Amino acid sequence: MNRIFVKNDYNIKVPFLEGLPTKITAESLCCGTPAVSFKAGGSELITIPEYSQFVEYGDIKSLFSANEKILNFTFAKEIISKIAKQKYCKEDMPKNYLSFYEECNILS
Repeated sequence: MNRIFVKNDYNIKVPFLEGLPTKITAESLCCGTPAVSFKAGGSELITIPEYSQFVEYGDIKSLFSANEKILNFTFAKEIISKIAKQKYCKEDMPKNYLSFYEECNILS
């Protein structure tokens, strides 16, 4: 998949349920490719907002608008990739999840 993401201008995914889409969003961003998707319960929580657009599930009009925003946005793949690799590194991700759970009072 990485070879595909690197060659794309952006990645659009339209998941029915959460699962792999979170991994796909992170992988896409690590390759320097912005992401557009429906909100599916996870990807929109871990993404880098400056390089992603998420819309309500099934809202095709908003999905089209999000695509237009990404297509008209000037970005450098190298910068997106660097930011994503820092955000999703294996040393920081467990801390990020723990912080998120604490914010949501899940661990209390």
